[in-house]
This record gives sequence, C-alpha cells and structure tokens, in this order.
Amino acid sequence: MGSRRMTRILAPFAAVALVFSIASAPALAADTGSAEPAPPPQNPGAIQPRTSAAINAEPTPTCSRPTNGNQICFHPGNGSRTSSKRPAVLAVNPYPDICKSSADNGGEVMADSRLQACKIYQGAYLLTTRVVGGVPRETGRLYIDLWDWTYSSYDLPNWTHQGGVVGVATGSYGPPLQSTVSGTFGVSGQCAVNGVPSFLPQPMQPLGTIRSGDGSARTTATTLGAVGFCSTAWNLTFAIPGLNPVSVSSGDMSEIRCDNAVGGYLQNPVRPGCVVPWYSASVVYSQSRYPSLASHVSRAQGSNLPGKDYWNPMYRSTDPQDESVNRTLACSGAPSVPDFSCDEYPLATTYNGLRYGGTRRTFDGCQINAPTNVTDPEGASACMIPASENSAQGGLMSGFYYNHRVLDQDPFLVAVGS
Repeated sequence: MGSRRMTRILAPFAAVALVFSIASAPALAADTGSAEPAPPPQNPGAIQPRTSAAINAEPTPTCSRPTNGNQICFHPGNGSRTSSKRPAVLAVNPYPDICKSSADNGGEVMADSRLQACKIYQGAYLLTTRVVGGVPRETGRLYIDLWDWTYSSYDLPNWTHQGGVVGVATGSYGPPLQSTVSGTFGVSGQCAVNGVPSFLPQPMQPLGTIRSGDGSARTTATTLGAVGFCSTAWNLTFAIPGLNPVSVSSGDMSEIRCDNAVGGYLQNPVRPGCVVPWYSASVVYSQSRYPSLASHVSRAQGSNLPGKDYWNPMYRSTDPQDESVNRTLACSGAPSVPDFSCDEYPLATTYNGLRYGGTRRTFDGCQINAPTNVTDPEGASACMIPASENSAQGGLMSGFYYNHRVLDQDPFLVAVGS
C-alpha cells in the first residue's frame, strides 16, 4: 500500500492503543436515559482482532489506606493467563463467544460484527496483607479476570458497556475473606451517561462466577454530519468488612464510534447510530444473480488485490475525486460493447484504486487491453461485464454503506456467495 494511502487511512487511529488504566473512570451525572440496544446475535461474522500494544511490564499496584496494619491491594499483573475455563455467568446478558476468543489471544479486543467488541484482562489479583513486626505479610490472594463487553445498534445513538469480574484462583493463604466488588460507570469524549448504570456489591466467592454490571452511554454527535468518539469504563471497588476499600478502573473501552454522517438511502431516513469502526464487514456478491461481477471479483482477489480478508481490506473513500480518478485510470480505453460496461476492482469508492499506486491488469475474456497474470498486491483490475450487473453493484454498495455505517477510511470486505 502506498505511503500516501496509508497516511490518510491510519491518521484517525494513530493515537488509539489498548491501555490498562488504574485511574478512576470519570463519572458524569446520569440523565433519564433512552432506549438501549439489544445484544447482537451470537457469531454473526468472522471474529477479527483489533491490533494493540502488548502489556509486558507489570503496572504498579493500587492499595487502600491501612487499617490497624491490614490493607487491600489490587495488582494489575501483566496480562498473563491465569485460567481459561469458561465461568458461570451472573450477568445482565450472557457474554458472547468473542470474549473467550479475547482470553485465548492474550486479551486482544475482539469483534465479530460492527456491533460488538469484547476483551478479557487476565492475571490481575487482589491481595490482603497484615503488618507483622514491621513487615507486610500476605494473608490472602485472589486471581481475577476482568471482562468488558460493549455493543451498539446501527439505528440508535446509545450503546451498552457490560463489565464483569470473575475470581479464578487463590494463593497459598487462601482468598481474601468476605471480599465484594461493586462498580460505578463513567464516560469521556463526545458522549454522556445514558440512564442509571448498575453494578451493585456482589461477593467474589465462589470462584468461576462472573459478577457483572451494566452501563449505557449516549453520543452527543447527533447533528447532521457529526461523528463522535467516546471511552467508557467501569471503576471497580473491592471491599472487605473492617478494611478500607480499594478502587481501580477495569480499563476503558474505546471501540464505539457514533455518527449522523451516513445520510439517507432510498426510503431509509437519515439517523444516528453507533458501530465498531475498525471491524471489516462484508458485502456479498451473489454468483447466481451477478455471475460476471462475481467472477471478476473472485479473479481479482485471487491475483492478490485487497478486500477478501480482514488483514487486507479495502478502505472506503467518500471523495468524489477518488472515485472519478480511480474509475478513469482503470477503465480508460475500454471498448464500447452493447449492454456491457467496464467494472473496476478494487472499487472506485476506495483508497485502494489506481489513484494510490499500482498498474492496471485484466483477465481472459474481459475485453480489456491490459496485462494478465499480474499478482502485484497494488493496482486494479478492469473487466467488461453486463451493464445490468454493474448497475446493481452500485445499489448493493450504497445499501451496504448505509446499513453498516461505513464512513470515509473505514475498512470493508467483498465476499462472493452463492
């Protein structure tokens, strides 16, 4: 991919990284609230990770003020795995399978659609100590996993962040006795707390059971054309009778982007909504309905052009100049054939076209004067296909961009189906 294209695509994401935060989540006053989205269906699409910085060094622990020489400390650990067992769930809604995928991949944020993402942080532990002879001595240790799941709706300005804590193992001195966890919900960015979050005090025992809370946020980016980002976090308080509690953040979730910039489509109205913008959703081209279009896309992707896999997607461009130049460079000199028109791949409405590098290619039977058997990952393919299929493709893409809230620089895929 050319440097100019990379600069334009990656700029909005350059400052975003997975960060384990010890600071308290900023709490805002809740409003009366509006409708929250329903949890998305399980496994709607391929699971995709969000690449982030690995956590290597163990962060500094957070400790309560001592009470008669007794103290509670929360140690973040280093994100290493302590348990891979699926816990029992006492939660507002059952956690999706992508959460388990996060645990299996070192706490990487995972998504299986543009509507939900999840991460599990492992290796943290709660430690109690007592000062004996001037030296702190361990009296209890409980290893815990922190679960964070956020989900949204294409058609609502609100989304939900469900936080969870599960005890997975104890130290040699046993667990901290009578420990409980509760939470307060906070947001930062172009958003506000929606409704009344709830994470009531719950016992940390028995092991293997998620204690969970549910909070909702609402975007303030609702004016026409607005795009807004927001971070949400659960501030967790661990308490033991007779001791001062300790409070930490489970780590923020910055996976949701809301907008009112998609516009309308046919009879469908302009409306705000929220998505996971880095997830590459797929638009499907039917082989039975559009055989020539599907054949061209299959051969183009087979020649290493992008758009088939999430690690090599296409990126949408809303710049009319990109569309015009990409199409002209790909289809200039195409023959005039009745009822046929020139189709270009990657799509003209992307940052992956010839305006951003590479050369033109084609395939046998495409009626285009260009090299064949080209396998360079940059460039574009051109092929003459029935004009009706080419026209239908335009409608497919307009509907896809609208339904999935695919904005400028968002990644997406093209799949060939039956």
